[in-house]
Amino acid sequence: MPLRRHSEYSVSLYAKSSPPGAKITLAAQSGYVEGGYQEWKRPISLSVSNAVGSDWERLSATGRIDDPHSDWVSVQVEVSSPVDAVVHLDAIQLNEGSLGQYRPATDVECALVTSDANNLFYYNDTPTLAVRIVNYADDKKVLKATLTLIDLWERVVVDRPVVVSLAANQRRDHALELPIGLRGAFRASLTHDERTEKQLVVSVVPRPLRREVHPDSTFGNHLGDNPAILRAGQRIGTKWARLHDTATVTYWNNVEPKPGKFAWYDDAVDGMHDAGLTIMGCLGQPPEWAWATNATPKSGFAYPRSIKEWRHYVRRTVAHYSGKIDTWHVWNEGWGITGEQIFDLQKSAYEIIKDISPDATVIFEYSTWQGKDYLDAAKAKGVLDYCDVIATHIYTMRNGIPDNFGPKSDSLSEIMALLIQELGPDAKGKPIWMDEGGIYNLSWYSTLRSGACLTPYTRAGWVKALRSSPIDGARFLPRYYSTFRAAGGAKYFYYWAPTYYDVNRFIDNFSFFEPDGSLRPIAVSFAVCANLLDGSRFVKRIELSKPDAAISRQAERVFHCNLFEREDEGIAVIWLQSPEKRKISLNDSNAAITVTDMMGNETHPDEGSMIELSEDPVYVRVEGGSVDVLERVLSPQ
Repeated sequence: MPLRRHSEYSVSLYAKSSPPGAKITLAAQSGYVEGGYQEWKRPISLSVSNAVGSDWERLSATGRIDDPHSDWVSVQVEVSSPVDAVVHLDAIQLNEGSLGQYRPATDVECALVTSDANNLFYYNDTPTLAVRIVNYADDKKVLKATLTLIDLWERVVVDRPVVVSLAANQRRDHALELPIGLRGAFRASLTHDERTEKQLVVSVVPRPLRREVHPDSTFGNHLGDNPAILRAGQRIGTKWARLHDTATVTYWNNVEPKPGKFAWYDDAVDGMHDAGLTIMGCLGQPPEWAWATNATPKSGFAYPRSIKEWRHYVRRTVAHYSGKIDTWHVWNEGWGITGEQIFDLQKSAYEIIKDISPDATVIFEYSTWQGKDYLDAAKAKGVLDYCDVIATHIYTMRNGIPDNFGPKSDSLSEIMALLIQELGPDAKGKPIWMDEGGIYNLSWYSTLRSGACLTPYTRAGWVKALRSSPIDGARFLPRYYSTFRAAGGAKYFYYWAPTYYDVNRFIDNFSFFEPDGSLRPIAVSFAVCANLLDGSRFVKRIELSKPDAAISRQAERVFHCNLFEREDEGIAVIWLQSPEKRKISLNDSNAAITVTDMMGNETHPDEGSMIELSEDPVYVRVEGGSVDVLERVLSPQ
């Protein structure tokens, strides 16, 4: 809202917590000018913080905002709880002057709701979308609004009026019918009184191939341990979880916060197993009491003062979770240590893990930006003798747009080739996992993108360089996954997928989820990719354009086509390097061909049909046919 300088304001809301005890911090903060960058500064202009009970209670603060950064002010609510809790917020209000009785902005308020906490449905489900309406007036009112449903490509799927009569002080839900057969990500908007009143993101995805634990899966994520997110992650096909950032229950600072005082998180680990996940535990991040006196910590990682204490932590942790966690990752990105030091940590952890569980998997992680000096020092001491898997982290984007992920570029393929070259023959035969890699996404909610809401939380530098649109995020997933597999990689863990946000991660971040728990388009793309490619093996890349001396090498590689095979089905992942669209023809009349876009929509073309290709990856499948059949269908004649 526009801010009147040197005036008194009041900020308030109603809240309750189940179970009671959640802490609510409510603040009104002055923003800054749209389009410019200024680091978000505290102190907060108006603030109140309190633990709330199980009954509705009002929190408020009143005061003057005498030194605003601009003519805007935004309301920020932060919630924390010592235990898992459901917190309800309502009647958020910022008004000029002293605190008064809550008054809604209009007599009739409305919101879009579904029957699912993540607004997530499967193919052949009937998405249940409804308008929740409240009439605060003492007489009859009529809501006149327009419902619009658009897909990822901004195509209008639904555009219809919504007219509902409400008696005085009445509240009701008005069901809305959606078209049958929807697939993909959709943004529903309800326009009322010539303004967009509410938006809701609804997703329709394929059912996962399996619900049970499946360690052979190649699809992982950083889901955390929130039950709602675990459920959503399971429903989109996630089968592995890495315990870094979003769930740090095996890191030393959580396991042994005080010397000799160990803490275990069995409920969190059991919840992940119940969600069908195989867990990669992470070892590292010593508590401050265990840091070496000359350590140079980074992000909480610092070389420990005693290898004996490190070994004790590793042994206690691995032994406690043995049978529940049998894959272990040592350290993260070499933070705060040298190549010689990672050897000492890796060797001791490997020996302890194998002593406790000989069949466990131990991971050594090296990302190319750590520097060859780091790797050479670790290799010289023999670090690769103390791992079963080599993991890496690659974020390969250019100006916020996913890289082309093809040969002859500074892409994922080339970085993977460099990684394999740097590892050398010592790593031969050891699988390479991508246990961290993602893309910085913008929120798909247009109602969240205002100067008072977005810019206070937008950081400068690398974050601005990485910001990508929702459609770029959806494109990224199948490009990245298929190219990683084509480059020789095994398992892929997307980074990351929580719904909790703070001032550094609101609203745009790497997450699969919006703040309300609904799926961003990249998560729908993940679900489609997992459904089609999990359990497959990479076979080859093929060219979809004939060599032409008059065409540059870059133009010649405008098509990217990676071929996979699963049971009796050949699957191609195809996209274009160029924003220009092109067409290819199909060549085999005997093949049962299905073309699936990155949102899961299918077509079944005949021989001689033309497939239009673009930057949006598509999957071309031949059911009951091998990759050889698929290659014949796709190859230029």
